[in-house]
Amino acid sequence: SAAARRQLASFWGAADIGGGLAGPVALPSAAGPEAPAEAHADDSPALRQAQARVREGEAAVRAAEAGRRPDITVSAGMKREADTRDESLLFGVSVPLPLFDRQQGALRAARAELVAAQAGLALARQQFGQAQDALLLQRDTAWREAAQLRDEVLPVAGRVLAGVREGYRAGKFSLLELLDAQRSLMSDREAYLAARQSFHQSDAALDELLGRAAVAGDAP
Repeated sequence: SAAARRQLASFWGAADIGGGLAGPVALPSAAGPEAPAEAHADDSPALRQAQARVREGEAAVRAAEAGRRPDITVSAGMKREADTRDESLLFGVSVPLPLFDRQQGALRAARAELVAAQAGLALARQQFGQAQDALLLQRDTAWREAAQLRDEVLPVAGRVLAGVREGYRAGKFSLLELLDAQRSLMSDREAYLAARQSFHQSDAALDELLGRAAVAGDAP
C-alpha cells in the first residue's frame, strides 16, 4: 500500500529508494527511436500508385495533343490555258474537320483524367502525412513510457519489494503489504511489456506505410 511504501521510505531513507532492481529484469537498449526520413515518403506504395496514375495521365494528354493535329494535305500543280498557252501554278489544302473534332473530345477527356489523377495524388499525400504523424506520435509515446518504466518505475518497485521482504522477515510489514508490493511490481512489469509491444506495433505499421521491410527497432 502507499502507507507501507512511505513507511519503507522512512525506514531506508528517501535517497536509497531510487536504486537498482532487486533481481534480474531483462532491459534492452536505451537508444531512442529514429524517425523515418521525410525523403522516404515517396517509397509509400499508395503514393507510388498515385504518382504512376499522374504520369499515365500526362502521357495521355501528350498523345491526345499530338493526335488532335489534323492530317493536312497540301497539293500543287500546273495549269495551262489551251487558247492562250498561259501557265499558272495551283495550290490546294485539305483539312479533315470531323477527325479534328473527335480529337478535341479525346483531349478534353485526357485532361480531365489528368486533373483527377493529380487530385488523387494530393489526397494520397495528405493521408500519408496524417498516418505517418499519428504513427510517429504513437511510437514515440510508447518508447518514452517504456523508458520511464524501465529507468524509474521498475527500479523503485524492485527496491520496494526487496525492502518489504526484508521488513516482513523482521516483522515490520504484514503479509498483505508484502503481497501488495509483489502485485505492484508485476503490474509495473506488465505495463512495461505493453509499452514495448505498442512501440514495436507502431514501428511495424510505419514500415508497412513506407513500403519497406520490417527492421527491428530499438525499444527501451
